[in-house]
Formats: sequence, structure tokens, C-alpha cells
Amino acid sequence: MQVVKNILISLFALYFALLLFMPKKSLYYGIEKELLKYDIKLNEVQIEESFMALKIKEVSGYVKGIHLFSIDEIVFSTGLFFTDIELHGLEIDASLSKLVPPTVERISLHHSILSALFLDLDAKGVFGEVTARVNMLERTVHVDVNDTSKLEMLKPWLKKGEKGWFYEKSF
Repeated sequence: MQVVKNILISLFALYFALLLFMPKKSLYYGIEKELLKYDIKLNEVQIEESFMALKIKEVSGYVKGIHLFSIDEIVFSTGLFFTDIELHGLEIDASLSKLVPPTVERISLHHSILSALFLDLDAKGVFGEVTARVNMLERTVHVDVNDTSKLEMLKPWLKKGEKGWFYEKSF
């Protein structure tokens, strides 16, 4: 029994140390470097690192040198067995307002080791609430839209199903 107790304490200490010393800023800079391959550049005002999270404030996004979006706050949080990314206050440039909604209050991405092949997304904005699931094995995206009254610009891509409007695409 003493051996099991020591193993559990050691595992907990290792988990705690990994969370504490994980290079969260390096992870963010790695994401920035990958986005640069697609001519997407992010400029942030402030980066705050905490025990399980990394907060990036006032992010401006540029695609091929053109300012297209700004985000009030991005929060990366991880517990090694899960990863969450939350975007707050996403504002899209007015030139794209006919294609996508101009503001989104919150976008939340969740990935867990328990469902490693899936990425879940929830969004809330002027369009209501949207839930989505990405299946990485089958390479499909399924988006459920709760209210289409404010999404006239996206209605041509949506399909009517038994549970409401949805969008499906393979990649």
C-alpha cells in the first residue's frame, strides 16, 4: 500500500510540475510562426501567463498585410489531458460584413484526450449560438445553428435538418 501511495504522490507531483513549468508563451509563439506560413500575422498588446492559462490581450490579425480582425482577449488553458481556447470580443473588418457576422462575443474551442479525434466549438454572437464538432479521423465539420434569423448572409450554405439548420463540410 505504501508503494502505491508513493507512486500516486510522484505522479501528482510530476503533473503539477509539468503544468507549472510548461512553456506556454513558446506554444503561442509557435502558433504565430505556423500562421505566418499562411500570411497571417498576429499583433498582441499584452501576454499574461498563469498556472494553467495564457491570456493574450488586444490581438490584431492581419492577412497578407491587411487588417481583418481584432480580438479583445484570447485565453489558452491546458491541464495536459484537455486544452481550451477562448476568444472574447472578436470583431471582423467591415469589408467582410456581407460574408460573416461583424462581431462575435465568444468562441470556445475544447479538445480532450478522452475524445482525441474530436474538436468541439461553441460560439455566441449577434447570430445567436452555434455549436460545432470537427471529426479529425473522418475529416468533417458539422455546425448546428440555433437561430438563422440574423444569418441571412450564411443561409445559402446551410441545410435544413430534423433538428434545425446545419452546415457540413469535409476537408
